[in-house]
Amino acid sequence: MKTTAKPMQYVKSARTPNPPSEGLLDRLFAWLDISLVRQAAGELARECHNAVWEATNEEVCGMSRDEARGYIRAFAPEVLFREVDPVLQRRRAGESLRQQILAEATEQLVELVVKDISRFKLRRSIGRAA
Repeated sequence: MKTTAKPMQYVKSARTPNPPSEGLLDRLFAWLDISLVRQAAGELARECHNAVWEATNEEVCGMSRDEARGYIRAFAPEVLFREVDPVLQRRRAGESLRQQILAEATEQLVELVVKDISRFKLRRSIGRAA
């Protein structure tokens, strides 16, 4: 008697979950990329923080919070572009992550400088009151 082998088929049962739409490794690599982007962006933002603060503080101190955010967001890329390559090399981040790192660094840098503005305005108002 001759038997022929049939190819195995995926049979859905009540105990068998749906096959994952993406594999565990895909999710892990995506998480690693996100983590690397956040870390590299944080490093880049901290490195550029003083330069952006010094270049923008006189202008932004007279602005509303939203205006200051927009002004800093427009100015920050000029400084970030100059410093991104060493960060990419130190972090061994691929060129494919450059734009994501720059975008995230811009947002982090805006937050850092806006916090500085708040502190500066508070110190200035306390100094006037004293």
